Formats: sequence, C-alpha cells, structure tokens
Amino acid sequence: MTTEQKEQIKQKILHDIDTLTNDIKNIQEKDVKIAQDCSIDEINRKDMMLEKELNAKIVKEANLRLKQLQITLGRIDEEEYGVCMECEEEIAFGRLMLLPESLYCVACKTELAL
Repeated sequence: MTTEQKEQIKQKILHDIDTLTNDIKNIQEKDVKIAQDCSIDEINRKDMMLEKELNAKIVKEANLRLKQLQITLGRIDEEEYGVCMECEEEIAFGRLMLLPESLYCVACKTELAL
C-alpha cells in the first residue's frame, strides 16, 4: 500500500469518526426529547418505546464502530495494517476505503462467515 493510499484511508477514518460522533449525538438528543413527552396515548407510547429501543441499538453499534475506527487510526502506520489476518495477503485498497477497520480480505471474511 502506498503512502498516498494510507493517507486517503486516514482521511476516510477521520471523516467516519466525525460523522459517527455527530450521528450518535443527534440520536441521543432526539431520544431525550421523546422521553420528556408525557401527554401521549398508549399506542404512541409503545411506538416511542420501540423507537427508543431501536435508537439504543443504533447508538450501541455506532459506538462499537467508532471504537474500531479509533483503534484502526492508531495502528494504520503499522506495517501489518492492511494485511489479512487469515491469509496474510494484502487487503484490497477499495475494501479498506469502504471499511478501514477490516482485518480480513473479502475471500477470508466470506470463508470465516460460513
């Protein structure tokens, strides 16, 4: 992987971290507003509870990815970054631009998922 490619991936990670941080903040702010509404009927209350559960799941997954991206940012300059943990071949640049936190190439990830 070239220095320019690593720099592109770093910029992608920083952008994704910023986006996730803002998304998490927006969802949490929205969730607080829902909780403050007291004058609702039973159907609306159930809908709001479902939405609250969904938002909690989204925030949990976003926080997990945020942590993965932060770890990746810290190790991107290491020699083994971008090398598949299974086959030890280089992970495609396109895959790393899509999912910079990828630890496996597409073939190995597919095989491990089976």
